[in-house]
Amino acid sequence: MWKADNQKDRLAELTAQSDDSAKDRSLRRDVRSLGALLGRVLVEQVGPELFNTVEELRRLMIRHRERVAHSSAAGAHGELMASAQAMISRMDVDRAYHVTKAFAIYFELTNLAETNHRNGGAAPGNWIGNPPRCRDRSWNIAAHEASRHVRRSRAGGASPGYRDSCIHRPSHEVARQTVLLKRRRIAEQLERLDRLPLTPGEALRCEQIIHAEITALWQSDEVRQTKPTVDDEIRMGLRYFRLSLFETLPRIYSEVAESIRDVYGDVLEAGELPNLVNFGSWIGGDRDGNPLVKPECVKDALELARR
Repeated sequence: MWKADNQKDRLAELTAQSDDSAKDRSLRRDVRSLGALLGRVLVEQVGPELFNTVEELRRLMIRHRERVAHSSAAGAHGELMASAQAMISRMDVDRAYHVTKAFAIYFELTNLAETNHRNGGAAPGNWIGNPPRCRDRSWNIAAHEASRHVRRSRAGGASPGYRDSCIHRPSHEVARQTVLLKRRRIAEQLERLDRLPLTPGEALRCEQIIHAEITALWQSDEVRQTKPTVDDEIRMGLRYFRLSLFETLPRIYSEVAESIRDVYGDVLEAGELPNLVNFGSWIGGDRDGNPLVKPECVKDALELARR
């Protein structure tokens, strides 16, 4: 699926400019290949009937979207939506659950592919198989957005005194930990597939790992079977510091300091910047919303966060 038949052509794709049509080829390949692997998992885990149902619905919606985009006549595309609704109305609960889960995983995989594409999977240092710069590359998006905002603000006439308000503050929803780790492992393989040279054996190994992770995603419950305790929730929230934040923050500050030097001419080290990113959490302190949160929970939350 990802095998590079021509390393030179693949390199041209990965290094194309944003306005070049070749730029999106790697994204389309990732989405197409991830979708094919998900289809294989559906057949393996449930059966071909589910795969056929999902594919029929997907094609109906694609045709519906295309007609909506190219037709101004009211009702010109209603029959396609009606067909999809009829299919869904005939499903029993189990089939509806499986179809919903299949589409949910497909959109998760698409988001991972798009994130890898935005991050620029083929950074120059990765062309010869160097290890990725960071296990969790979400810092790259945040740093890039902060840097771009500094430059656009200056170009728009902002004064040096405007610098302190030039920072985007990204926020993240907390996903279930087991799902989060599977997503991270798939993202790591997508990044490896953008490193050249890519041998057929390496491409196959990455594909096999992604296939296994998609299978694990399918087998994972979206929700917990047992209600988490307050202590569980506190520790789940703090886990993000170990997973990515300790590695992410220094890179964001360095990128911002470098952007300020380039745009304003002020020589700043990352350590001289003010506190640009703050963290807060209601977990362990939501005494209005959770009757199990007691004063001891607040104390435990503060102690765990301080550690």
